[in-house]
Amino acid sequence: MINSYFDLIDQTYYFPQEGFDLRDNWLHFNGLSLKYLIEKYGTPFRLTYLPKIGFQIKKAKNLVNRAIRSNGDQGK
Repeated sequence: MINSYFDLIDQTYYFPQEGFDLRDNWLHFNGLSLKYLIEKYGTPFRLTYLPKIGFQIKKAKNLVNRAIRSNGDQGK
């Protein structure tokens, strides 16, 4: 039996995750075609998406603030 990389990912993770989606059987990240980036820059490559980093920081701060409120923590 020959497994593809997609089969491995599908078995290991819930995919696509937030920010990733499949369009016409091609992977996109926040609207960016990864196929296009691979064709342009080759592989392997590292993708740093700064708006996503800022969003994750904001999300983490909100989660911490909710936990503080729900537990009645009076600390600073």
